[in-house]
Amino acid sequence: MPTIDAVFLQSVVYLYPDADAAKRGVGAGGTGFLVGVSSGLNADPAFARTPKAMREIQASGSWALYAVTAAHVVVLGCPVVRISTRDGKTRVLDLPLNAWQLHPDGDDVAVCSIGPATEHGRIAFVPEPFLLSEEDFADQGFTPGSEVFFVGRFMGYDGQQRNAPSVRFGNLAIAERVPVRNEKSGISQESILVEMRSLPGYSGSPVFLYNPVEQFLLKDDELLYSPNGLENVWLLGVDWCHLTSKEPVRQKDGSPLAEDLFVNQNSGMAGVVPAWKLAQLLHEKEPTHPGSAGAPKPDAARAR
Repeated sequence: MPTIDAVFLQSVVYLYPDADAAKRGVGAGGTGFLVGVSSGLNADPAFARTPKAMREIQASGSWALYAVTAAHVVVLGCPVVRISTRDGKTRVLDLPLNAWQLHPDGDDVAVCSIGPATEHGRIAFVPEPFLLSEEDFADQGFTPGSEVFFVGRFMGYDGQQRNAPSVRFGNLAIAERVPVRNEKSGISQESILVEMRSLPGYSGSPVFLYNPVEQFLLKDDELLYSPNGLENVWLLGVDWCHLTSKEPVRQKDGSPLAEDLFVNQNSGMAGVVPAWKLAQLLHEKEPTHPGSAGAPKPDAARAR
């Protein structure tokens, strides 16, 4: 596993039902992150995916920023975003529900434009060239077991008055897309399955895939091993669910208490909306907003 760049940690945001809840840090809502989009030369993946370029991009201020999360977090009533600044402070963006844009195909991902980076001071974001494309997913040689990490909101300790995202780790479970039924929207969500122990509160978290390509460098006639860094980290997508299995409620002797009594057990398997779905949404010309025709209806706010 590579050293996790501070940008990936600092770009994470928390979502809340309203501005007051965001300021108080109540335990409701989910996770999101900031993505930067640029039409300039610094959007070239060959430039952007290096440590030097990452620092230059964060300081340039010329990128258009978008808050990203799982659509169901917003639709269930948590549109307000609390962002972190790079000096450790927080700022609340009281975003209205209809400012969020949903994927036209119903995929569980939502974005909201928050303007150019110059309007927000010292904040971090994931540059768009880090988004994994369908072609890269097929061509980079990812296999079951490839390493994954994601950054999100652990409800047991999320920082309360400040964002303190936690990092969790796992592995690619199936190196292909699979349909997973989204009970909230009723669609079969194109998903990438990862073994990464997601929990309530992590919905909307950025999920990163690491392709460890070994390098050997010759220095002073000595062969040194050097693991690659940012060049081999990709945004795999957005955490949208964790899969559960039904386990019967049992008596002390292990026998089922009743046929209709069971508990949902976290299987440790999570579903990720692919990053190319996010890329489609970022460039969507005819947006769909919560509350519009065909969009899911808001419900009571709750974690996840």
